[in-house]
Amino acid sequence: MRLVIANRYMPVLNGLKLFWGMQTDPTLKGIPFVMINMDDNRETIDDAAKLCVRHYLIKSFNAEIFDTKAHEILLQPVTVILSE
Repeated sequence: MRLVIANRYMPVLNGLKLFWGMQTDPTLKGIPFVMINMDDNRETIDDAAKLCVRHYLIKSFNAEIFDTKAHEILLQPVTVILSE
């Protein structure tokens, strides 16, 4: 099982662009993605949600919160879309 964890603000490729790039690539689209950010501003979170980022963690979080979120994500059923 794979899981991508990315900070929203990174110097070369920000987390939103990384997520969007993954969504446009059929080989990467199904990989679970967690956005991490220090900003708990509702508008910032809503911007990510508009791009369909489903999992978001606000810094600072502890290992227990991270572990719970990772297990929650990894235990979700995988949706497979087959093309003809």
